[in-house]
Amino acid sequence: MEYHFQLHEEVPAALHRIALKQVELAIHEAHDESMDRHEAIHRIRKRCKKQRALLRLVRGSLKGRFQEENAFYRDLSRRLSSLRDAQALLEAFDRTVEHFPEESANHCFQSIRDLLETQRRDETGGEEDLVALSNTISHELEAAAERIPQWELEGEGFEAVSGGLIRTYRRARRGLERAANDPTEGVLHEWRKRVKYHWYH
Repeated sequence: MEYHFQLHEEVPAALHRIALKQVELAIHEAHDESMDRHEAIHRIRKRCKKQRALLRLVRGSLKGRFQEENAFYRDLSRRLSSLRDAQALLEAFDRTVEHFPEESANHCFQSIRDLLETQRRDETGGEEDLVALSNTISHELEAAAERIPQWELEGEGFEAVSGGLIRTYRRARRGLERAANDPTEGVLHEWRKRVKYHWYH
């Protein structure tokens, strides 16, 4: 329940609790040696997205901190994006070839998989590189955690979140209209992002 407002909990307290928990979990995942490094990066990116959704919920009430904090989590996520994409492509390939057991047994797809593994290695480096990146991310997140108690809200109760909720929903609706008229990759991707923010809300 770390990503839920609790009944009778004041909005500022909930904001700080939820935001800190997401950062704490991301730091834990950055150092969790039992977890595959690629999976850890995937989870950290998800924490960044959830944090940005939380910031958007209180955007209209967050005194002067939205731009700075949103940019931090956006840029952190972008730095991890290409690493995650390379791993996701490999995972998608493996799920696809499961439907062709005979061809897989004959290694028909092995050359393609070898190429995807090479691309992932070129993008992510070795295990030492991923560990070093995890340590860097952890330090940055520790600094981010220290800023969270300074987040101050204008307004109380539903008033503190209603503006962000309405704005996000409106942008998702507009994204749907654009996607219906122009269902291209970029437009659909933007709509998906808006819907995901609303889903988190």
